Amino acid sequence: MTLQVRKYQEADAETLARLYFDSVRHGTGRFYSAEQREAWARQVPDTQRWSARLRSITTLVAEKSGDIAGFMTLDNTGYIDLAFVRPDYIGKGVGTTLYEYLLEEARLQGVSQVHTQASEMARPFFEKLGWKLVKSQSITREGVILTNHLMETSLR
Repeated sequence: MTLQVRKYQEADAETLARLYFDSVRHGTGRFYSAEQREAWARQVPDTQRWSARLRSITTLVAEKSGDIAGFMTLDNTGYIDLAFVRPDYIGKGVGTTLYEYLLEEARLQGVSQVHTQASEMARPFFEKLGWKLVKSQSITREGVILTNHLMETSLR
């Protein structure tokens, strides 16, 4: 699969909001109950607020033949907040490709350590890439408890 990775553009906001929603609702069913997925993503994010969020950090977008297949974000502290792949592209190298490009961005920004709060689904992905588990934690969203995992890796 030939992927092209590029920086976020304003025109991507609606597609990425939908991709996020679909990934949570339809891509994480093996790891989270329907109630948990609904609490995590009650609705498709508001396009204007979503766009502002994605503009405020480094957001990389992966495309295949003009279709957006996934995206990943990095803030200036080295925090990967969003890492989502369209459900029909899971397991096809989209996440790994985005990750490699994002690490290069982190190095260019002078970041020496990267961290995230990985979902149950994302934890094995990061572990495969050599990330270390700092701690598992329970968070409450909309009155529903979800588990995620604080993870980190060094870029040195």
